[in-house]
Amino acid sequence: MVTSLPSLFRKFKMTKEILDQMRSELFDTHWCKQDFEKYDIKELEDSWEPFFWCVREGGTSLVHIGPTRMGEYMANQTCRFAWFREENAPLMSIIYWKDPSYKFFYWDGFVLTQVHREDIEDIFMNIWRPEYERLMEKYSDEFDLRREPLQIRMTDEIKKRYDAAVGLGVELNDHSLEDCVERLSHYTRCAIDHYVEIYGDFAKNSFGFCEWVNGQQRLVGGIIYSDYVNENRWSIHT
Repeated sequence: MVTSLPSLFRKFKMTKEILDQMRSELFDTHWCKQDFEKYDIKELEDSWEPFFWCVREGGTSLVHIGPTRMGEYMANQTCRFAWFREENAPLMSIIYWKDPSYKFFYWDGFVLTQVHREDIEDIFMNIWRPEYERLMEKYSDEFDLRREPLQIRMTDEIKKRYDAAVGLGVELNDHSLEDCVERLSHYTRCAIDHYVEIYGDFAKNSFGFCEWVNGQQRLVGGIIYSDYVNENRWSIHT
């Protein structure tokens, strides 16, 4: 992107007139007014770049899509994976709201314009598609893995214990252990180096697990066996 864009938008920083225009669009409810005065005003104090804004009776939502915030977004591997999976990922806190009474606005750095919710994704991608495609090429390994299940890892010793527990499940016509591991493998991928380790537990037929992201522990829990039920004897606990 052109590095001079932030300095260009700085010249057109939010003015009192624009803020008053936004206030005039608020619903006459406590939560709507409070969200704007408490959160949006603070967000806009140091912002001069484009954003989408949603006005609801129960509050407001603001999503910055200018070069500064999007640059931070694209530098984050977890965010890139989310964007590669869904083109509208950076907009989720705005397009989540679907009530026809809600109002949506777009600030392009110069003018605040009311827009249809259905047009927000098109406006966003018209601006950012070239950069999205550049990222796809630069991080092609991430793009290729964006929907791939996580690898399940375990030592040979734990694999023997796991296979024995699976065998018990077959005898009991209970496949919940395999279902639990399948669920773990479909946790949302946020890095290339992202996998789930299965390890032993002090309780027979039970296991522990740890989700690893770039060498750091994320979610830790257990796949616990309960022998006092007749089905779904294994369940995930975190």
